[in-house]
Amino acid sequence: MDLTNNMLSIFLALSAGFLFALTTQMQNLGLQYADARTGALVSILSTTIFYWFCALFFLESSFWLTWGTVWFAIVGLFRPALSANLAILSIRYIGPTLTSGMAATNPIFGAIFGLLDFL
Repeated sequence: MDLTNNMLSIFLALSAGFLFALTTQMQNLGLQYADARTGALVSILSTTIFYWFCALFFLESSFWLTWGTVWFAIVGLFRPALSANLAILSIRYIGPTLTSGMAATNPIFGAIFGLLDFL
């Protein structure tokens, strides 16, 4: 790996971390003017619209007509709503710093459950 790719990787990692922290702080500010359900709705709708727009350019049209897409849409109705509501409620009750710290442990639990499933 040359220095340019290494610097790009470092820049992207730092940018992602900064934007993750900025998102939590913005949600904390938004909770002063709206309730948690409205915040979750805005977050889910804006993310959904962005991803559907990107999917038009990056997915093949044959993917849209499969059962996997149907199941993905069904799960997408429940899982984001639940996790977004819980995340925004945790920002309201325990603050953005502790919420970010707890959310940062997600990869650890994902790896543990992945290993348990593998064994």
